[in-house]
Amino acid sequence: MTKQIQKSEDSFKIHQNIIETKHNITGNFIRLGYLLKLAQEKGLAQAMGYDTWAQYLATPEISISVSTASRLINIWDILVLKFKFETDGLTGIDMSKLFEILPVVRQLKSKDEVSGWLDKARELGMHDLRIEKISYQTGNDSATCEHEWSETCYWRCEKCGDISRVDPRIIKY
Repeated sequence: MTKQIQKSEDSFKIHQNIIETKHNITGNFIRLGYLLKLAQEKGLAQAMGYDTWAQYLATPEISISVSTASRLINIWDILVLKFKFETDGLTGIDMSKLFEILPVVRQLKSKDEVSGWLDKARELGMHDLRIEKISYQTGNDSATCEHEWSETCYWRCEKCGDISRVDPRIIKY
C-alpha cells in the first residue's frame, strides 16, 4: 500500500471521527438543556445555597453564562417538548446552528415549518444559514437585494439585513 493511499484512509478515519464527535457534542448539549431546565424547575440553585440562578451557573464547575443556559433550555423546550423532535434526530446539527435558528423556530406554529429550518441547518454553512434567517425575518432576499449599507462595527444592508465585515463599497460581492 502506498503512502498516498494510507494517508487517504487515515484522513477519512480522522474525518469520520470528527463528525462522530461533533454529533456527540450536540447530543450532550441537548441533554444539558434538559438538565438545566430540570435544575431550574426544581430550584436547584437555591437548594444548593446560591441566591440566584446566575450565581449557580457562574460556579467554576458549571461555568455557563445565563444566556447560553437559556438558549440550551429553549432548544429543549421548543424542539423536543413543543415540537416533539427526537434528540437523536438533532445530533447531526451543529449547536451553533441550532442557536442561530432559535429566534425563527420559536415563532413557528407547525412541526413541518420547524423541520424545514432544521433541514436548512443541516445542509447549509453558517453564513448561508444566517442569510436565510435574515431574509426570512426581514422579508428581503439578500441575493437579489440592492444593498444600502450602513457602517457600524460591521456593514449591514438596511433593506435585507445582510452583513459584511469588509466595506462593500470597495469590495463588490
